Amino acid sequence: MANDFICDTEGKRLLVNFLSTRAEGRQTFVYGDQPTISVRLVESNSNDADLPWTQTDLTGKSIRVGIGNPGGDATGGSYILTFGADSTAALDWDSTAAEVDVALSALASVVAAGGVTVSSSQEGFSGFRVSFDAVGAQSLITVDTVALTPTSSSYVFEEQVGDGSTKEVQLVNFETDPAAYVELTDDMADPSIAITTIRAGVTATTAEQQRIIISGEPWAGTYSLTFDGEESSVISYDASTDEIVTAVAALASIGTGNVTVTGSSLDYTIEFNKSLGDIGAGTGDVSNLSGYVGKTGVLDLNVTGVVELLNGAKTVESTLEIVERTTSGAKDRTVFQGRCTVNQDVIPNTPPTGTPLPSYPTSGEVFPVPTSITGTTYTLTLDDYQSWKQTTNAAAVTVTIPPFSSVALAIGTAVVIEQYAAGQVTIVEGAGVTVNKPLTQTRTTRSLSSTVLLYKTAEDEWSLSGDTDFA
Repeated sequence: MANDFICDTEGKRLLVNFLSTRAEGRQTFVYGDQPTISVRLVESNSNDADLPWTQTDLTGKSIRVGIGNPGGDATGGSYILTFGADSTAALDWDSTAAEVDVALSALASVVAAGGVTVSSSQEGFSGFRVSFDAVGAQSLITVDTVALTPTSSSYVFEEQVGDGSTKEVQLVNFETDPAAYVELTDDMADPSIAITTIRAGVTATTAEQQRIIISGEPWAGTYSLTFDGEESSVISYDASTDEIVTAVAALASIGTGNVTVTGSSLDYTIEFNKSLGDIGAGTGDVSNLSGYVGKTGVLDLNVTGVVELLNGAKTVESTLEIVERTTSGAKDRTVFQGRCTVNQDVIPNTPPTGTPLPSYPTSGEVFPVPTSITGTTYTLTLDDYQSWKQTTNAAAVTVTIPPFSSVALAIGTAVVIEQYAAGQVTIVEGAGVTVNKPLTQTRTTRSLSSTVLLYKTAEDEWSLSGDTDFA
């Protein structure tokens, strides 16, 4: 299949096909195209010598595909910073930390917050650190990057959250946007069958023709055909036309010598002997066919980002990046990053549109925003992936970890539990769940403000650490 990316997530490479261990060559894209693409993730299969790969389950996940220059910096233009109700004048793309400090410090809203100190967060144009001079929580600085070139985005997050005794620190980062980008959320279609009567049969005068198309790209398994209420023997997904003839001709209503098949294994036409007359519409059962597991969508290359990337050149080298995203908790994993080629088109296209942008992390994604447990009992849910829970009841509270069979929290889930009131918190194991902890400690928080960390290490196994009572 064209534009079908099969990613070996262990070797971080693209494969020629699902049954091959050979790496695919460099990908080529053309400005103006809008190809439908699919992405499948695979891992090595040690259980079957004839099948090198197993497919990765993408339930609860999406796939991000981008083309561009990793870690690219703006090279021109300007940006504007806003804090509270006030905004700076346009700042040059390469403004120093000292210049940003002067601009922010002149804002009335910053003065009212107690002032700031700005320093460089990294070498080169990538961003800066804003340290507030007074303790207390602060609203996030926002950034208008519309005048930066190439097209760029900025994301701001709290490196240190301010409170009554702590000064807030915010990081402002810049990054050039991908030239082309899409987030794939649609599942690849399961195998299906369509049977169409091309020509109805008339006894003794007209031979009936029916076309069978199997879609969804099966790679293994069998299916069957039914005519006049009689089901055929199983037919392999890659059966030859002769094998299909044998299966259909074996039906009592058809008979040997009364059928011919032309075409390919997944798209073929059956012609019945005219002596059989009107066969009637056939049906098929494809429930035993194995299809591919992946995500699909359209990668729009008729976008302004590709125009900027080419910058007047006929061809440029760039980077193709594929990222697996767990939608709950916005957790990303890069599964492939490799060089690709982007060519200018020959036939003009309609005017390009703006490149769609990925969502950037907020402070709540980087540092979870605490949410309350108000009752005396609570059971973790899927929404608790990478979360911070504060118990607010004066009475004792129990927090239950459910088994994977009822709540499929991913391995790597981290949940912080903070005793935020007088009631001590006890972690309870659900059916079949094991919580590992130091032998000398209990699963109950010690006192007000005690915090514990639950970390999922296996399907029904967790680790507990933190400020708990001693046994």
